[in-house]
Amino acid sequence: MKVFAKRFICGLGVLGCLLLGGCYVQSIHPFFVESAVVEEPGLLGEWVVVEQFGDELAEGEDTRFVFGEGELMVVMRHIDQACRVEEEFEATLFKVGGELMLDLYPEEGGSPYFNFHVYPVHGLVKVILSGDSLTLLPLDADEFWGKVEEEEIHLPYVASEGGGGLVTATSDEWMRFLEGYVKDERVYDQESSMILARVLP
Repeated sequence: MKVFAKRFICGLGVLGCLLLGGCYVQSIHPFFVESAVVEEPGLLGEWVVVEQFGDELAEGEDTRFVFGEGELMVVMRHIDQACRVEEEFEATLFKVGGELMLDLYPEEGGSPYFNFHVYPVHGLVKVILSGDSLTLLPLDADEFWGKVEEEEIHLPYVASEGGGGLVTATSDEWMRFLEGYVKDERVYDQESSMILARVLP
């Protein structure tokens, strides 16, 4: 399921931290191969974020995910904020190791000058669907890079000065690695999760 995610935001907000190297495992290449892409009818409909990073949304924030036929719309409004930036992400739903995962890739956002200095990368979250509740759970970057340093993980990457780095593994390499890795609950960053509730008619 290939969809698009859009958000309107002033400041860092819901997805912002997830797209920074310090708290998100980033990859040059997609985390998935086309044969792993799946459809999930249970995701269809509108969802509203009720909790992010362990806290309830602040008053005036309204973040909604709308899963439709080939479209995922993410809208975030800060009612009292004057600035507004529109950003779009291509989101691809796939399965690996029996888990439902979502690959996020920025499509557009920011000024042309800003984008000239930024290289788009892929991010990954686990999708947990339970009735009218949806959780988006990223990999724990500290856990991941700790295992890289201890040579428990052998994926190619470019190191960054502040620690961690940018993974350069191919999609096939990612799929082989994730097959076993995603089954371990300890590899996810519970504190950076987003919890959403289905908006009922």
